[in-house]
Amino acid sequence: MEVILLFTAMSSGMSVAWDRRLGFLNKLLCAPINRSSILFGKVASSVVRGVAQALLVMLIGLALGLHIHVAGPAEFLAALLVLALLCGSFSTIITALTLKIKTWEYHIAINNLITLPLMFTSSALYPISLMPDWLRALATVNPLTHGIEALRQLLLLGEGVVNPVVIPHIWFLVVFAAGSFVLGYFLSGLALRSI
Repeated sequence: MEVILLFTAMSSGMSVAWDRRLGFLNKLLCAPINRSSILFGKVASSVVRGVAQALLVMLIGLALGLHIHVAGPAEFLAALLVLALLCGSFSTIITALTLKIKTWEYHIAINNLITLPLMFTSSALYPISLMPDWLRALATVNPLTHGIEALRQLLLLGEGVVNPVVIPHIWFLVVFAAGSFVLGYFLSGLALRSI
């Protein structure tokens, strides 16, 4: 679910590249709206799409025999929060970067440059305990790892939200999301002023 969410979030900037190419972005810039609403509208759209796709994949998995162990509704809501924080963070960063670059080809290059190292240095494909020390150090600061570990605890192992294993992962994602939103707001403000 997290990897699908990562790719959905990272491709969210592509709509900005196409809006620029087709002239729609210029129309938005002429509209009497706050320019930050352009960024956060794209991010909100990406979060809704990403979380919906992740839930759809989970439903398909359940139909194919996946067993989840959710302790209660609070844990399911916490899992949705983790998905939204991950998608919002990555979408904010890539959308703000895409506002600065001029062509969609650069967006694809930056997307691959960010997405693939994030995926391969996380615990999505390999457990952290079996990683070499240098890769383990990268994985522990990778936000995707924290999202994966939180969702494993909440959805697969049936741990509660108030758990010493789950809480640090959620706090890491909250701090990362706040930093991403501040950085995205600053970068998009610079980019939209120069258009």
